[in-house]
Amino acid sequence: GDTYRNKLLKENKGAKWLKRVKFLGKISDEEKEQEFADCDVFVSPSLYESFGIIFIEAMRYAKPVIGCNVGGMKEVVANGETGLLCEPGNAQSFADCLERLIKDEMLRHMMGQAGLERLHRMFTEETMCEGALKIYREMIEMHQKP
Repeated sequence: GDTYRNKLLKENKGAKWLKRVKFLGKISDEEKEQEFADCDVFVSPSLYESFGIIFIEAMRYAKPVIGCNVGGMKEVVANGETGLLCEPGNAQSFADCLERLIKDEMLRHMMGQAGLERLHRMFTEETMCEGALKIYREMIEMHQKP
């Protein structure tokens, strides 16, 4: 019944860190890009992402990322290398991941750089198209054989 925003605010009323949490609602593409550029860590503890493009968007700005160990997030985020994957629905796992990156500036920088490199290696338009074409060719070949 209640929104995640209201639930978070109610459950953590008075928490010092709460004043640093922003609920932006709908924003323009320009504002979104600026938020990526300004953040230290990108966090999206979604319980489901079919691909995880939001993580790629953050990696474009060399930001370490935190997501859940489910769905497409596992394909995009190299756990321990480009970011951290917490266990879905496990608040302590999420808190541990966030605390680890908050406390270690060098680790944030290293993961951010590794994410940018991973993006250029695996998630450019060209690379993704080549991968899709390879799959299509393999499928065609497989179905052409008697």
